[in-house]
Amino acid sequence: MTKDGAFIYLWTGPGAAVPYHIEYGEMLIVHGDVVHCGGLPSSADPSKLYHRVHFYFPVVDADIPPNGVILNNYDGQSFSRDYV
Repeated sequence: MTKDGAFIYLWTGPGAAVPYHIEYGEMLIVHGDVVHCGGLPSSADPSKLYHRVHFYFPVVDADIPPNGVILNNYDGQSFSRDYV
């Protein structure tokens, strides 16, 4: 979206979030069950713009929650149980 690219955090396991920089003009595609969120790591320049677009490629209607935010693990338990 901007020349500054974008940042996203990807979880590699419980409590293990890793920031990932998406370069301008590139796209990151992750599987629907990958825990992720936006945000800026402390190394990012807060004066720059890091806008991004987020969308789904649904296979069935149930793939997209009605509020657009998934709050629970596959077992129905809150993500807060395993992720900070």
